[in-house]
Amino acid sequence: MADSVNTTEIAALRNYVLTHRDEIKELSLRGAPSLRFFTPHPGVKGQEWLEWADISDIVKRWDNAFSADADTITRRPVTITSHHHKAEFTIKPRTDLATYKGYIVRTKQNPEVYTFSQWAIRKGTEKIKTQQEFDQIFTGDLNAVGTTASDMYNGLLTIIADDLAAGTPKLTPITTGALTSANIIAKIRQMADSVDEKYKTGMRLFAAPEVVRMYADAIHDGQNYHPGSNIMNNVMEMNIPGRTVTLVSCPGMTGSQRLFMTTPENLWHAYDADNDQEVWEFEKDHRNIDAWCDYWSGAGFYILDNRILKVNDQA
Repeated sequence: MADSVNTTEIAALRNYVLTHRDEIKELSLRGAPSLRFFTPHPGVKGQEWLEWADISDIVKRWDNAFSADADTITRRPVTITSHHHKAEFTIKPRTDLATYKGYIVRTKQNPEVYTFSQWAIRKGTEKIKTQQEFDQIFTGDLNAVGTTASDMYNGLLTIIADDLAAGTPKLTPITTGALTSANIIAKIRQMADSVDEKYKTGMRLFAAPEVVRMYADAIHDGQNYHPGSNIMNNVMEMNIPGRTVTLVSCPGMTGSQRLFMTTPENLWHAYDADNDQEVWEFEKDHRNIDAWCDYWSGAGFYILDNRILKVNDQA
């Protein structure tokens, strides 16, 4: 790839984006760590309407008569909303090139491999995924006149809190009380056991990293952990011994004692179509270079239903 660290030339930046479009798009749109547990909905710009079906029991003893119950299938609407975002920053060639060279020295990167254009675009895309994780998909709080990332839409924790505060909530919280090192094992088991076995397949129990660490430490300190066990092998996921539920550490839930349990199939993430050509654009501004990215994104629950979404009573 013909590239250059001559930062007065936009061509190097555009060439890098063109060559690595798919990778950059994936980082920009679905780079947040927790989004790996969401069902992707590409190609949503604005709203998309779906339905889920609640089917009553249909299996009976055979006889010749047709005796199906009325309204066996109850159809419920689901609205998926993707919101129009923009990300933008200015590159100051002389200053940023010096920073970039310092970065190379510290990380022993080869400038022919880790070019300035890659460094600059990576910084932008990594910032998008960080803000998705920490400002939006969990803690976002919709503000129609707001302008920051956290104002764009309600995150999962906000959706839960709003439902519990409603006059007739759809969810009934499990009473765990405050989570402490002394009770964390019992409380995680309580949550894992709260869902009916018929809905338990594929369930994930989502928690803040510090809560997951507390649980891991309690398991270890209580000598319930063997070095050969696989319950602590993954940074983001832990098996809960004796249960079919997996405990998941979500960086964006940091600071919260909320626990919620559902399946990845009940979490959606809507975003631009995979074949969209627009990723990053660039324009000279005298000696600076302006960079911007326009995209669509949103996240939420398909269904708020006690059978497949369990929450505790902590905020």
